[in-house]
Amino acid sequence: MPNFSREDMFARYYVFDRFALDDQRTYYKLRKEEYRKASVQINRFKALFSALTGISAALAVFVLTIGGFTGDGTCSAAVRPDNCLPAQTVASFLAICSIVLPGVASFFSMLADLFQWDRFADIYESAANNLERADAQLTDPEMIPDETFFRAAYTAYVSGTLEVMTSETSQWGQVSTAVPSIESFIEAQRQKDERNQNRFNPNVAKTSTSTNPASSSDLPTSAG
Repeated sequence: MPNFSREDMFARYYVFDRFALDDQRTYYKLRKEEYRKASVQINRFKALFSALTGISAALAVFVLTIGGFTGDGTCSAAVRPDNCLPAQTVASFLAICSIVLPGVASFFSMLADLFQWDRFADIYESAANNLERADAQLTDPEMIPDETFFRAAYTAYVSGTLEVMTSETSQWGQVSTAVPSIESFIEAQRQKDERNQNRFNPNVAKTSTSTNPASSSDLPTSAG
């Protein structure tokens, strides 16, 4: 990471937080609510037509029982002729409903399996949760006085946010990748600072040279 000044990193943080993380959080929330709403609606239709199937079958049996129909579907002699046709019509309609309605319920089940609204809602919900964990890496930059710690927290914050976005768009699975720990960024940043200090400190360079002098046995000798 380039050695930006603290003021420059502050400006970059506020821009990234407003136009990247907040926008992505809003997008995840809206998409999750959209897919969850579609899933609830399709489940209601499935439950409705499944219930209508059972009700139709029960009513058909009830009409046939109280109507005094014989086994071949004709009215018995005890039923008045003027009541036979309406009872047969109602029983036939209910029988058709008990056959057709399961197919309608299966159609909605097929739609749910095809579009997978529940799964996509879980994806966006998981991505939103991971985005919150990334945002927690740097909640208030003004409260971090240490330069190294602030740089590490800023790096963890940006890297975690971008990693969540990449996982959500590329994998389309359960986004469960954990945000890297801030301690690892702190340690890496300190090691980088030490290398930079050793590189530009002539005393350290002179010390490292004197501690590893080249021996005469290492020098090439002539064949003659």
